[in-house]
Amino acid sequence: MSLLWVAFGGAAGAWLRYTVGAWLGQRFSQAISWPTWIINVTGSFLLGFIMGCASILPGFLVQLLAIGFCGAFTTFSTFGVEALTLWLNRNYFNFLMYILITAIATTVVAAIGLAAGKAIL
Repeated sequence: MSLLWVAFGGAAGAWLRYTVGAWLGQRFSQAISWPTWIINVTGSFLLGFIMGCASILPGFLVQLLAIGFCGAFTTFSTFGVEALTLWLNRNYFNFLMYILITAIATTVVAAIGLAAGKAIL
């Protein structure tokens, strides 16, 4: 049954990632991929929040939301390819900024999400 919860969450996360990414892609320039950044930051906060309150959530809900939804919604592989593309195009400043702001922002918002999740206990 766990596999089904992860699959359902993954389907929802992948659909939302595609939808939000397409919508944001129409609104932002592509010097740095803001759609991927926004999705990863949002997903990091959500995963932190879920893990912060995981002790009061049923196990299936953690599987559905944390592993399935957040796993499919966020996208480390796309981040890696986009960063590499900046490097290969010799856009070294944007390459460095993209890596730094992604690493810092996702870690900070995951910590905020974790604290927020624990605060509701």
